[in-house]
Amino acid sequence: MPLKKETVFDPESPSLLKYDSKVLRGKNGRLFLDNDSNHVIKQFTGELRFSERQLCSWQRVLENRIAWLGRLGIPYFFLVPPNAHPVYPEDLPDTVRGATVRPVHQLIEHLEQGESFARIIYPLDGLLAAKPNPLLYALTDTHWTAHGAFVAYRCLAGAIGTAVAMHTVSEEDLEYHERLWVGELGFKVEPKEESTMVTATVKRPATHLVSDNRVINRGMTVVTACPEAPPATCLVLGDSFSHLLLIFLGASFRRLVFAYATTLDYELVQRERPDVVISVLNERFLMTIPYDVGAHTVRELEREKKAEGLLRPAIGYWPSLGGR
Repeated sequence: MPLKKETVFDPESPSLLKYDSKVLRGKNGRLFLDNDSNHVIKQFTGELRFSERQLCSWQRVLENRIAWLGRLGIPYFFLVPPNAHPVYPEDLPDTVRGATVRPVHQLIEHLEQGESFARIIYPLDGLLAAKPNPLLYALTDTHWTAHGAFVAYRCLAGAIGTAVAMHTVSEEDLEYHERLWVGELGFKVEPKEESTMVTATVKRPATHLVSDNRVINRGMTVVTACPEAPPATCLVLGDSFSHLLLIFLGASFRRLVFAYATTLDYELVQRERPDVVISVLNERFLMTIPYDVGAHTVRELEREKKAEGLLRPAIGYWPSLGGR
């Protein structure tokens, strides 16, 4: 089916935010993030690695989440979307070579070798297997397209397995849409550069938007309903890589609650009582350990953002409940 041209909502549009990240120009028209506060290139080349203390801290954070949620009978899954660098290493300049072991590998190996009950879902192999087509990450943005997000969704759905009842969206359920998109990296060069961004619609089962607090980034909450999906509530706590995943997850559960947060919000869990909790944290952000105790709640962040007037247009992935 040919792709359609369509304008879609992006909660991180450059018209709403200012970016201070520098850009590394790669091959085949691809721009990469560089000189960011997370030192993504140093992570990729292996120059920046976790210390043993950091690895142990990550293990405690993940195990504490699993144990706390487990006492409530709630399974927990942690998805780490890869950076574009290891997905498209052939597009990097020849001077940038990836290390065999990067921080994400260190953490995976640390958990496995330490016989931890915590695990990470890192869908790099699935993304590499999906190449060369379709376009998995936009050329002028750090984020994946709907094609890349769907690969990760299938990995996540496979990991969830029988832990909670869910509808698994198939490729046949999808209709893809494309548009020209400047993106956060294309916005930083002069003249500004555009590339294709792909999003998707799940044709069936139908998902509706229940609520959207219109907060930008941290403190953002979105709730959807899918009456035809199994009667389960999914709570997603994640960063901007979650956005396109929500299209598929919204059609997988009767109720989906998304909060833009890197920590486990105990108050939100107690309020929603979900059947499953999923964390989504991009690979480059792993270097900052998201300690949960003492962290701001989503409600606190929402109040702060609204007091400052940091609002965005309503999300447009789904029609409002009742068709309004």
